[in-house]
Amino acid sequence: DAVEIEPNEAKKVQRNYVNCQNVHVLNDDFFEFYSRMVSSQKQYDLILGNPPYIRYQYLKESQREMQSQILTSHGMKANKLINAWVAFIVACVQLLSEKGKIAFVIPAEILQVAYAEDLRLYLANNLAKITLITFEQLVFPDIEQEVVVFIGEKGEEEKGIRIIEMNNL
Repeated sequence: DAVEIEPNEAKKVQRNYVNCQNVHVLNDDFFEFYSRMVSSQKQYDLILGNPPYIRYQYLKESQREMQSQILTSHGMKANKLINAWVAFIVACVQLLSEKGKIAFVIPAEILQVAYAEDLRLYLANNLAKITLITFEQLVFPDIEQEVVVFIGEKGEEEKGIRIIEMNNL
């Protein structure tokens, strides 16, 4: 399942996978998709993503409410500082199967901002392994946003966090 809110982008993905019967492209709001998946108890072995980096004030009211519900239902605080990518990660971890894996491109601020403190604790408690790949140079210079690749794995293994620093692209 591929979820994309922008109709033109969803069509591009659909065209790329037109011959793949097991790929379902949905032009949908991820928060609404998540609600349906939680209700159906569907789980995924692998989730890949580049969630939107949208500040709270730019979300629709329905998205704000859903973001708040996702965070508070998992013991986290919801406030007006939290960026949408935080709720995306929490929701996706919940959609993982027992040994599922997640990989996201997210802002490097996960490592330092106060509003991500609850998220860091949540991830440490809900994932067996966490790998963060950091970059010396901007990966996407046009957006002037430092990013990391976040990889998480559920499972029974011993918990641990690993940081890999990439010096050159």
